[in-house]
Amino acid sequence: MLYGLREDPDAFHDLAKADAHSAEIERLYGLLAGWGRRMSQRVAKSDTDIKNMRGGSLRRGVLPFLLDGSEVSPELTEKYRDPMRQRHLDDDT
Repeated sequence: MLYGLREDPDAFHDLAKADAHSAEIERLYGLLAGWGRRMSQRVAKSDTDIKNMRGGSLRRGVLPFLLDGSEVSPELTEKYRDPMRQRHLDDDT
């Protein structure tokens, strides 16, 4: 997707569909490829270690889009149900 937001602020017209912008698209893909190869994206584990880890993290991680936690098994939210450690509001607010 490539949009000219000055001329098309609502991003209705995808400029990437036209050949006229192929050089810019190639430039952006090059930047993305460089970003993906930066040092912070490297994995210091062997392929075997990564394969052995597969399936082991099914019960950890971020649980986005939960309304009240009832959407998932209670064991997935047990670490988040302890008493509140900090209070950032005054009692009278």
